[in-house]
Amino acid sequence: PGQSLTMCGRKGRYPGQHLTVCGREGRYPGQPLTMCGREGRYPGQSLTMCGRKGRYPGQSLTMCGREGRYPGQPLTMCGRKGRYPGQS
Repeated sequence: PGQSLTMCGRKGRYPGQHLTVCGREGRYPGQPLTMCGREGRYPGQSLTMCGRKGRYPGQSLTMCGREGRYPGQPLTMCGRKGRYPGQS
């Protein structure tokens, strides 16, 4: 914990590790994932340029190719419509 990982090809095993341009999702909440190819499993993870939707509310998805399943998710440049009211 506390190690800063940049351009890591694998996920970190402990919370508090900073993963940038990681190819996989983090296992614990609080890990900041940038340009991750998959969604986070826990709420509170920040996913930017994620290719898939988030499973829990409160995840921030930017340039996501699909809609979110829960209300309150901010979707920017989404290719499909939202299923719930209040989605942007």
